Amino acid sequence: MPVNPSSRGRTSTPKRSSTRRSKSARGSAAPSGRKVSAAGRSTQKVSGARLVQPGSAPADPNATSRPTEAVEELVDGVATKLHELERDLDELRARLAERPVATDAFGVVAEIFADELRSLLGDAPPDSATVRRAARLAIAERAWQQGLGELWETKDVIAVLGVSKQRVSTLAKEHRLIALTHDGRRRFPAWQFAGTDGEDRFRLAEAHRALVEDGHINPWSAASWFLTNHPELDDSDPVEWLRSGGDPDRLLAAAERDAARAAQ
Repeated sequence: MPVNPSSRGRTSTPKRSSTRRSKSARGSAAPSGRKVSAAGRSTQKVSGARLVQPGSAPADPNATSRPTEAVEELVDGVATKLHELERDLDELRARLAERPVATDAFGVVAEIFADELRSLLGDAPPDSATVRRAARLAIAERAWQQGLGELWETKDVIAVLGVSKQRVSTLAKEHRLIALTHDGRRRFPAWQFAGTDGEDRFRLAEAHRALVEDGHINPWSAASWFLTNHPELDDSDPVEWLRSGGDPDRLLAAAERDAARAAQ
């Protein structure tokens, strides 16, 4: 086929379309990624979610409000509980601030004693007389031990005298030993065993019995009589009088006179 000489060396360039889309046409064209359904509804994929376009069915307004309301109710409940806890803590701090702080040993003991009473009696505190009586009973043995010296148990007497438990019980019942009872247990003043023999212990127990039975003196108080200097025993206490070889009959006579005076 003959070639047009004027076209030699030229490259064919396609003609650019001069047709431009109008704004209305551009707006009506479906954008990339949009699917048009047969019913005319369209949805666009946006970040993996489906965006409902105009013309589609309206969403249920309660679908998102219900979870929101549940969360709000939960938050309100937690806030209320926190407020109640803060109020309880404030009340506790106020009570602790008003409570006196124990600064000495007696204060600590008083707090322990009060806590024990509270655990036993609840919110009904005992009267003052009951508290005093309970305190005396609680420390009776300790207080008398400070005044009477060491107090032995039955096992200690068994070890010192070398006798059986039954024998110790018999000696106490026959008033041949001074035996003091506390909480159903016998306690024996240790001073009656130091530097004395069986006869001396019997004389001491005899004088103690006179003070208790004739003078109606508490057994513990009667025991303290033996550690008190007596004018009828040359200002010696009865125990020391007997240990130093004093007349046991004179000791018994002094005890009987004191018992008679106490009974009046």
